[in-house]
Amino acid sequence: MKKITIGRNTDNDIVIMDQSVSGYHADLEILDNGEMIFRDHSTNGTMVNGNHLHNDFCYVFGTDKIVFPGQHRFDWTEIELPKQMDEVLVASGPQCQPQLQPQPQVPQPLPKYQQPVSPQQLERYGEIGFVGVLKSFWVNYFNFSGRARRKEYWLMAVWNMIFSLIPIIGWLVIIAGCIGYISLAVRRLHDIGRSGLLLLLGLIPFIGSIILFVFYCMDSELGQNKWGASPKYMNN
Repeated sequence: MKKITIGRNTDNDIVIMDQSVSGYHADLEILDNGEMIFRDHSTNGTMVNGNHLHNDFCYVFGTDKIVFPGQHRFDWTEIELPKQMDEVLVASGPQCQPQLQPQPQVPQPLPKYQQPVSPQQLERYGEIGFVGVLKSFWVNYFNFSGRARRKEYWLMAVWNMIFSLIPIIGWLVIIAGCIGYISLAVRRLHDIGRSGLLLLLGLIPFIGSIILFVFYCMDSELGQNKWGASPKYMNN
């Protein structure tokens, strides 16, 4: 084994005349099998392959970058490298390999349907009764892009059934709300995460009506989706 001492003192094998370098800063041990061990004994450490080594050791190779305080780089040409060095593929101890610097995570903007629910939305989507459902129906008469919970849809369905029993006036009310019923059905499909175009299934005799009936009975989708915040599960 051969040891090469490095430091500011003149009795070192390699002398670095810099006050930031310790008197006996480090040493390099060259083992008989060709492995080389770098040991730091300093007060402020040494950079080995971008890693800060302080009062510790690691195995190094003749191509590693060793930088002492004051930006003094170790010159491998100053020493005689072991002949076995090329044959030593993996050292038996800890390696001083460069550390990968973590890349900063750039926050990506959330899609519109994942944005936090505003207080206005919370107020709008709060628990509503029968009068609130009627008010929401006429306010959202031409709204084909929002969401409507199951309760809102079926309360209006009951309302239609009641008015259908009243001659003339009842039918006029139902006809007046025709567009509103379509937009409500579209919003109900949106509420379960499905496209309003599925309303066209109603054109398929019998089977289409059954499929839509099942959709209208499904519970609201949790959280927000592409059509807005959940009118039922607004805290999820």
